[in-house]
Amino acid sequence: MTMIAKKDGGDFTPCTAGTHHAVVVDVTPLQKRQTHYGMKENFRIVFETETFNPENKKRFCVWSQWLQLSLHEKSNLLRIVKGVLNRDLTKEEEEDGFDVESLLGRSTQLLISHEHDDGKVYARIGGFIPTDHQVIPSGEYKRVINRDQSTGGVVPPLPNDNPRTSFQGEEAWKGTILHVGKNKGEMVVDLSLEQVLALLNHWWPRVKTPTAQDQALYEALIKGRNLIDQLKY
Repeated sequence: MTMIAKKDGGDFTPCTAGTHHAVVVDVTPLQKRQTHYGMKENFRIVFETETFNPENKKRFCVWSQWLQLSLHEKSNLLRIVKGVLNRDLTKEEEEDGFDVESLLGRSTQLLISHEHDDGKVYARIGGFIPTDHQVIPSGEYKRVINRDQSTGGVVPPLPNDNPRTSFQGEEAWKGTILHVGKNKGEMVVDLSLEQVLALLNHWWPRVKTPTAQDQALYEALIKGRNLIDQLKY
């Protein structure tokens, strides 16, 4: 079956920033995508929150970044799996493999932050918070694999997907120099993923009135994080 990915040109309202109780409602089919590391098969995990979108009176859904079927210790999939399960994988799960679809129906609490790019706002899963609260799916979300394929297998546009995260031809951010924090004076490109996330999760939320320098650093950190997150694993 031919699957053609289409760029989402429509407007959407991202899930509000903050903490949200949510449930896993989809693990999308594998889809081949071109990355800096060649063709990769990627998929996404979709969460339905209990928070209602005031514009359409439906619950917000949040899509993970593109993922690979890798349980590498630094992979984004492992981070999500451990966050949803609220535990490390067992030795058996690590050796025999983990069924990602077993996450369907599991509840968690998401920490959502907002990513600003090209005048648009995107919801980003910043972390997971342990909770005993159980979320029941509304039934309004339809899994991608079960959607109408009458268009020849065209994959529907994915909400919250930032089309500018391919980084082809976008290299200027690498020269951005930190003007805050203990790594002040270093270039963003030299930071580790942990250092980038620390700045995004702790420094940026405290910036009430960002200067042009603050905004430039924020955008460089976003590009650096996405390059590591979406292209490497």
